[in-house]
Amino acid sequence: MSWLADDLRIHNHLLADRFLYVSRALESSGSRQVFTPLVIDGTMSQKIALEDEARTHIMLAQEWNQLLKEIRCIPGFSNFLQPRQASSIMKDLPGEGPIILINIHQERCDALALIMRDADRGPREFRDPEEKGDLHEILEELWLRVVKPILDALSYSVSFMLTY
Repeated sequence: MSWLADDLRIHNHLLADRFLYVSRALESSGSRQVFTPLVIDGTMSQKIALEDEARTHIMLAQEWNQLLKEIRCIPGFSNFLQPRQASSIMKDLPGEGPIILINIHQERCDALALIMRDADRGPREFRDPEEKGDLHEILEELWLRVVKPILDALSYSVSFMLTY
């Protein structure tokens, strides 16, 4: 996130500093381990302290959301901390060569390697070229050349109809 904050700092250093401060405070506030016995058997002062921590966490979360809205209203920051849109990713892809897509999750990780070829691959048939963009073409190729042959080899029938 620091490189995003650096871009924001160039535009508005006070807003960037506040956003980083609130982000860190929120992370710190959320990382505290709450134990049920403390809530049930704790002293009154412990219960009050725990309630104060919860209230502080809620206030930080609300401020973080408000700062995020403010930042996203700044021209050029509308997608701040948002995943890149497919159209943005597609325009940055090379016309040829390997592309590796990686999906990372705490329970699993997937990777898909694609070989991008030069756009001049000969004639291709499309019903309506204006409706089919690069992403649609890539997904169609993945379905026809990767997914469908695997499903066919496994004798797995697909219960929906794909139209091209």
